[in-house]
Formats: sequence, C-alpha cells, structure tokens
Amino acid sequence: MRVHGTGGRTPGTQARCLRDTTRWPSLRAATPGDRVGAEPQQARPAIVGLLATTALEWTWGQDEPVVFLGEWCRRYQCSARWRARSHVVVRNHWDDRGKLHRDHAYLMTLHDELVDGLAHALGRLHGLERSRRFWQTLVDPWLARYLGVAFDRWESVRVAFEEYDCSHSIIRPQGPRCPIRDHFQFLQAVVSDEWNHDFFQHILSYEYSQRCTLHLPAGASAARLSEDALSNGSKRPTWLRVLARRIDRLCGRWSRDSEFAFIQTYFPLSALARLNLSLGQLPIPQLGEFAWPDPSLPHIASLDDELRRQIILAREPKCRFECFLHERIRLDLLQVLVESFSWVRERAAAIRWRPRVVFSANAHWFNDLFKHWLAERVRDGALFVAMEHGGSIPPKYSAMNFEEDVSDVRTTWALPYHPKHVRLPANRFVGRRGSKARGARLLVVGSESYRYAHDLCPTPLAGQTLVAFDHVCRLHDALAEHVQRAFVVKPYPDLGWCLRERFAQRLGAPKLCTEQRLERALKAARIVVCTYPQTTFSQAMTCGAPAMLVYPHHLWETVPRFDGLIEALQAAQLLFSDAEAAAAHINRIWPEPLAWWNSGSVR
Repeated sequence: MRVHGTGGRTPGTQARCLRDTTRWPSLRAATPGDRVGAEPQQARPAIVGLLATTALEWTWGQDEPVVFLGEWCRRYQCSARWRARSHVVVRNHWDDRGKLHRDHAYLMTLHDELVDGLAHALGRLHGLERSRRFWQTLVDPWLARYLGVAFDRWESVRVAFEEYDCSHSIIRPQGPRCPIRDHFQFLQAVVSDEWNHDFFQHILSYEYSQRCTLHLPAGASAARLSEDALSNGSKRPTWLRVLARRIDRLCGRWSRDSEFAFIQTYFPLSALARLNLSLGQLPIPQLGEFAWPDPSLPHIASLDDELRRQIILAREPKCRFECFLHERIRLDLLQVLVESFSWVRERAAAIRWRPRVVFSANAHWFNDLFKHWLAERVRDGALFVAMEHGGSIPPKYSAMNFEEDVSDVRTTWALPYHPKHVRLPANRFVGRRGSKARGARLLVVGSESYRYAHDLCPTPLAGQTLVAFDHVCRLHDALAEHVQRAFVVKPYPDLGWCLRERFAQRLGAPKLCTEQRLERALKAARIVVCTYPQTTFSQAMTCGAPAMLVYPHHLWETVPRFDGLIEALQAAQLLFSDAEAAAAHINRIWPEPLAWWNSGSVR
C-alpha cells in the first residue's frame, strides 16, 4: 500500500469466495449497504475521503483527501497532479494469489451455470433451439472474461469500503446506454476509464448508497461514454474489404468443395499453401468472407431495453455479487448476441462453405461472424480443431477453458495437459530457420498488462505490471558496469502504463531499444532476456542468441505439469525468479555466452 500525505492504513480482511456459502460469509445474502467481508468488522482507519474510482480527474474533487481505488487511477503522465494530493491507493485484492485461485474456482462454477442460463435465455429470446456447445461457442470467451472483470471491480470496491471511510464519490449523470457491439469493442471498453467509471458507479449505487454519498461534479462536464469513443477495430479500408469479398466470391466455387477449412491459423502463407495442396485442395484465400469487425453492422445508439428485459436467468443468485451480476449482465451482453443477433446469423448463413474439419487459432476468440458460422458447422457434424495461437509455458488457467469445451481437438505447442490436447509443432514458426548470434547487446524484452484487469488469469494484473517493471530495473542495477553499457530494453507496446517513459526516466533514454521489429532486435542481440514465459520466449529460442527467462514467478503461475520443466530450466540457469541471481549469471557468461549456451547442461 502506498500512502501519501497524512493518514495511515489498517490491514483489511481478505475476501473469500467459494461456493460453500455457510463457510464463506462474504458470499452470504446481505441487504444493500451491509458489510460483505468475511471477518468480524474491525476498527476503521482514520482516513476519511473522496473515493476516486478511475483516472478521470473530474471525479477527484478539489483538495480533499482522496482514496484511489487502484493504481490505474494514477496515470504516469498525470503524476504531478496526483502527487500533489493527499491520497492513498487501495490494495489490489489479487496481490493475494491464494485469493486469486479461490476466486477462479468460484467463478469457474459460476461460469458453467451462466453458460447454461444464457443458453436457455438467448434461445428463448431468439426462438432458436440449440445445444449448450452452440451457445458457448457464441458467448465465450466474452463471458469468461466478463466474469473476471465484474468480480474484480466488485471486490475492489469491497476492499475500499472495508479499509477506508469513503464518505463520498463523484459520478456522472445517468443517460441512455450504448451497447457494446462485439468482443473487440468489449476489450477496448473494459480497459477504458469511462466504461469502468460507469461500472463502478453502478456498484456504488447498488451496494453502498447508504454509506457513500454520490453526487454530480460541480460546474464540470462529465459526458457519457459514447459508442463513437470506441473504435470498431476495423483497420482495413472499405474499398479493400469490398475487393477481398469479391475475390472470395470468385474463388467460392472451388473452396466450397474443400473439406478442410483453415481460418486464421497463423501458418505462414507458404506453409499454408503447401498444406492445402498436400490435402488435395486449392489454397483459396479467405480475404473478406470472414472479415470482422464489419463496419456494415447496424449502428445502435442505445440498448433495446424492452428486448433485454426478456433475458431472464433461471438460476437463483447466491450472494450480493450474483444479485448485482444478474441485473448488470443484461446491460452488458454484446449487441451481436441481442439486438444484432439475426443480422450476424444471416451473414453467416450466406457463407456457403461446408467443410468436414475447421481449423482456427484466433477466429473463434474474437470473430463473431466466424463463431456463428462455426457453431452451425459443428451442429451439422463438422469437427472443430482449436489451434494454439501463442505461448511457451501455459498459464495455470485461462478463459475458463472455453477452447477445450467448444472444440473436438485442441492443439498445443507444449506437453498435453488435457484429454483433448494434441501436441503439434508451433504453427507460427513453421519453416523458420535458426540464425547465428551476431549482436553485442543484452536485449531485455519487456511485458505489460492493461491498467485495469481484463481477464482472470495468473499473470500480472493491473498495477502488478509495476512489480514486473521494478524487476527489470533491479536486473539492470545488479549487472556489472560493462554489461550495463550493453543493456537495452524493448518495452511491450504501451497498454497504459507508459513503461517506455518510465524506463527512460529510471535507466536513461540510451537504454531503450530503437529497433521497431522484435525479430530484428532478437537477431541483433548477444544475449536475450525474456521477462514473461509466453510466445516471445518461444520466438527467442529460434533467433540464434542465448535466451533466458527472468521474471517474478509469483506473478506468472503455470500449469503444474510444467513444474518439472521449470526446475530443469532453473538447474540449467535458463530461468530465474531472482533478478540479482540472474544478473550474476549474466555477468559470468558475458565474455563467452555461446560457450555456456552450447554446454552440455543447457543442450
């Protein structure tokens, strides 16, 4: 906890969230405004102040003490203003990784129940009788991510009221709600200050109105989030999309006879062409038929309240959070699942391709048009193969395992750890040849997460990104001076934390990698240090330079089956959790890194 100005901090209780509501009081039914913590109420801390839920500065009041709901409120570019205020920052409830795992177990159960509930509710709404698998293909992974987001926001507010006297909060006027169009726009919305302010405002009015005064800003404009404030995610020009669709139509008479469909599989084009030819089918491009997001999706300025009131979940809520969730989810269901469902369904029906097997690495995550088409193809008897789209050492859990639920087979680059898994070489790197190390730099490849948690995954969440940032700085500071001179860091593309600017301030601008393309930066390195166990590490292993993993293990928890691999990597000094130990190893091998890289202990 960071404390600025006057005041102190009294440790609060941890939320416990498992299905047994007799054991975990935090899930028992309560009346609005009641304390929902798991332990007897403790003495409140001395700090009484304004609760600021986001980085929107018009919600910060004038000069009164501020309780910032999370590190996301304190944007780097606004540091002069928030440093001038007396304030505290509410702790991240998922800093307790045991709580994170308990919450995941609870939300997994809730997710499965909601898939059933939404399958029945949406089926009734649209007059469409389909299987649970059909509806899960459409609602996930949006639902999986939405539950993590909703519970995180609920718990963040709970902790704030348990540990501080949040006397008042500034809100925006209520008005018509714009629907979130699709999964792409949802991912934009849930990391925006505007959407989160509205979500927190709903929690405050629903659960804490008796304990916290909610009032409008004095003499300030607080316009609501408009649909136009969010991009539709389409970067392809309209004329190019039209041309792509015409090419698809011209090729359609050949592709309709193809028995295997490869949609966004991440194969290099040459490898994909050879694969199609080996299967006896022409490598027909799918340039526009599955193009999504689609700018021709009908524009809807506000929710259809009458239609959404018909979405009724049959399950009974078991706690205050679930009561809130049942009310809120009707507002947040994607437009493509409610108002524009028939439009997307008609578009999917116009795609005449009827393959026996469908392969996808990414389309089943984000492409709502493809998801409709896929769900009907599976209903007709086609097999669906969900392909790995990236990774190295898999996270302990991700997206409520929806890929395993909706697929017949799921490929993995690593060891199989589920009955549906089949191990295959990395489709992303097919045909790639290793190169020889020829650089002089110690390249550190950075990581970053969004300012707001956008998923429930055992990786750095929200402000925990700054822990990973500090880990890199500690690595740099522990290096020998001559190695420091060769040190460069390539920050992850900015997700809101301004890590490039932070590194420049902390280490100096010359320490920033200027090469834009990661592949070129990897090939120009003497040693590569990856700061997270995902796709970049797999890519680094093919670049020719010695590659290592250095990251805080408690923030990147992996599937238990890979514990033996992690121990082997640690024994070979390829993987470190301690930044200073990693620096000592780099200092030792720096004169001849290839001698270590080609040694028996590594090979």
